[in-house]
Amino acid sequence: MDDCINDLMQSKESPYDEIFVHQVRLQRIVGEVESVREATKAPADFYLKFLQQKVDEVKASMPSRLQHDRVLSASVFYTELSVFGLVLSRKSPPGFQRLEYLYSCLNTVKSATENFLTIPIPDYPGISFPVFTQLVRYIIVLYKLSTLNDPVWDLGLVKANIDVIQVIDQVIRNIEQAMSEIGEQCCGGTMERAIGIFLRFKSWCLPNIPAGTGPVAEEAENVNFPEMGGGNTQLDALFLEDWWLKDNLFYGLEEIP
Repeated sequence: MDDCINDLMQSKESPYDEIFVHQVRLQRIVGEVESVREATKAPADFYLKFLQQKVDEVKASMPSRLQHDRVLSASVFYTELSVFGLVLSRKSPPGFQRLEYLYSCLNTVKSATENFLTIPIPDYPGISFPVFTQLVRYIIVLYKLSTLNDPVWDLGLVKANIDVIQVIDQVIRNIEQAMSEIGEQCCGGTMERAIGIFLRFKSWCLPNIPAGTGPVAEEAENVNFPEMGGGNTQLDALFLEDWWLKDNLFYGLEEIP
């Protein structure tokens, strides 16, 4: 792998080769995160600093002209959220250090969603389905931060910084606007499937968000869950990721043009 990406960096036959090399390096880190998650029960902080350092090294190797590239930034955010996900999946480290990691995770997911929402509406028809799946991963992390039952964590602060329901609503509005502009051409395509996914995910989220006031709380009281298997039951986070994503994002993917 190292030989291949070094060859790409040297040849630069395509202007996109360099971006691809950085994406491959970041994806390798994501693979290491998954190996850590599955293969060890060691405290999360044992690996967090090491993995984050590897992400920082990739970021430092990027030339300034690529550091604000929207696609490459999305890969960086996705990798960082994968690393911070180790904290969300375990109870360690305790106290201030855990709080620091959680805040870093919140700031990253906010930047990640804002990066996606900078995509102009006319560009939505060109967004590939994997990009929408990546966005769902961002929102899942935000949902976890918005419902995390931890004495060191302030759920009110999360909502004040970035509201998961508002993010989903904005994505839905953007997709609807893009679909209305291209008309029947979007039927059965990526955007039509994506909007159904976000609508179902919003329905799942609403009754699980901490009680509040206003339209979101009122809407949650009136939601029906014919497709989500009982939305009033708090599902385990891993169940949400593995089952929900598989059934709603990847099933039938081959049908999408």
